[in-house]
Amino acid sequence: YTKNLHKLRLLFGASSFQFLNSPADVYEKLKDLHFTTQKNYITAAIVYLRAIDAKKDIIDNYSKKLQEYSDRYNKEQESGIISDKQKSNFTNSEEIGKMIRKIEVEIKPLLKATEPMSPTENELYQAYIMFNIYHKLPLRNDIAGMKAIKGSDYKNIKDNSINYLVNSRTDMKLVLNDYKTNKTYGQNIIQVEDVALKQLLRRYIKRNGYGVMFKKMDGNPYSRNMISQILIKYSNKYMGKKLGSTMLTKAFLSSKYANKKEIYKDMEKDSKVRGHSV
Repeated sequence: YTKNLHKLRLLFGASSFQFLNSPADVYEKLKDLHFTTQKNYITAAIVYLRAIDAKKDIIDNYSKKLQEYSDRYNKEQESGIISDKQKSNFTNSEEIGKMIRKIEVEIKPLLKATEPMSPTENELYQAYIMFNIYHKLPLRNDIAGMKAIKGSDYKNIKDNSINYLVNSRTDMKLVLNDYKTNKTYGQNIIQVEDVALKQLLRRYIKRNGYGVMFKKMDGNPYSRNMISQILIKYSNKYMGKKLGSTMLTKAFLSSKYANKKEIYKDMEKDSKVRGHSV
């Protein structure tokens, strides 16, 4: 938000954020940018104005505009049509699999080394695990803040405000409490059925321990935004495409259903993972 606010301030050549009191001027300044970029700037403006207790009518004006862009974005996502902005980054599951294998070549020696991973190596290892998850499950950024926990300990969990990976001897599941459509669908329990993915996650937990799965070197969990940044950073490095969780999901679903639209049961399962209707 801070980064976007300062970019916006530079657009106006201003020394303060007083210009935010005129939404019409802000919209005019942003009109030539892609609507998702405008949406990001407006979100930052709303966060700032709420923080300083700005006038309600100004905040409501921005909120209404933000809702317009959100509705437009959701409509595009549901249409199944790839936008012009997404075309250059669109790919398929086969290409993502190749990228994962490239990263794996670099990861293997690090896992065998006796010395601890450097911050850069640790980030790459976490990115490798993330890509493997998204390669098999069309999730949103719901792995942000996710905690790995033993099946025996999960029985006593009282905090249903965060997401968990529950690792038992006989099975593994994701328990999603904090996700976009949780008010509609409630707690969402997703079985991890892919054998290779379960083995990979168990090795990851054995090495890193239980607790927050994806985190910075100081132990603080990655935010949803940071998850996106890491996915984009390493997909750009290893395959020349900027793939966040949305584009990874598009690749997963389009590759799976391009010529198999009759597999309704699988569609039900994947829509459940994603947290929306078939």
